[in-house]
Amino acid sequence: MTFTLSLGWWLVPAMITIALLVGWRFFGVRMQPNRGSMFPDAGGALMELCGYLVAALLAVIAWLVWAVLT
Repeated sequence: MTFTLSLGWWLVPAMITIALLVGWRFFGVRMQPNRGSMFPDAGGALMELCGYLVAALLAVIAWLVWAVLT
């Protein structure tokens, strides 16, 4: 069994995936403790989760476009 990995156009959606997820991590909404509490509030947690879901959805769309075009 042989496995060959070649660099090609699949790197474009891979870079989009990495850029979206890293971008959201660095520049997205951050959960902050509410009123001196040790735990973040649920609203901030949901916003952060929704941001990651949107980033993942956009990454999947990039991969689907790549799959259709190749």
